[in-house]
Amino acid sequence: MARSQNSFERVFARDGELKKQGNPPSVHELFSMTMRDELSMSHFAEALHELHGIQLTQAAARLLSSIDAGSGRLSFTQFQRALQEDPQEPAALSGRPNVFNDQAKAIITDNAGSPKPPTLRGDHCRPHTDISGEDFVKAGQLASKMQALGPFQSNLVVPSNDPSINNPLVHRQEPAGDSGRDMMRTASRMFISGELDRAGYEKFLVQNGIMLTSDCDLQKLIVSHERVRPEEWP
Repeated sequence: MARSQNSFERVFARDGELKKQGNPPSVHELFSMTMRDELSMSHFAEALHELHGIQLTQAAARLLSSIDAGSGRLSFTQFQRALQEDPQEPAALSGRPNVFNDQAKAIITDNAGSPKPPTLRGDHCRPHTDISGEDFVKAGQLASKMQALGPFQSNLVVPSNDPSINNPLVHRQEPAGDSGRDMMRTASRMFISGELDRAGYEKFLVQNGIMLTSDCDLQKLIVSHERVRPEEWP
């Protein structure tokens, strides 16, 4: 009596047994075995490659490990479509070595260029302890010389209590006589225009030291202007 074979023995049978049984199991049959948990995913991928020359793609591997595959709702049509999505990509199988490239070295090379030795300055074979030639020491010496000369070298300061001529905060005293002359002109303009009467105008003149007499020319002008009122002007 012949011994019955399970799915694993049929898929991975020896050459002599394959010749006796005939054709190997089809892709659909292998898929059905995997869905019934008779074949693991690694054995399924190996059987596809050995028996039919089909490489299990990453999309198909993700589909076999999905929830639909675990619940039995994954169809063979969906599996075939996943096999055709990325046939050129290598299969996502466990145990395959990962290849890592040194990306940090490439980034540093692109940014900084090829490595070069540091620049040698002066006598690099002997250590120096003299810092008198350093830039910060020279700057300090120059600052000391400028302070010794005194401040305001470009704008000399005259030792005096007199304020600056161009200082806008200093009160300027107007020349003598200017303010009185302006007031006299204003009063005369007001008298001529009728804003100031004769008595007020004569009083203002007397207060400013101008004595009006009968033979004074200014008095004659005031009298003649009094005769001609502004409202009588043409």
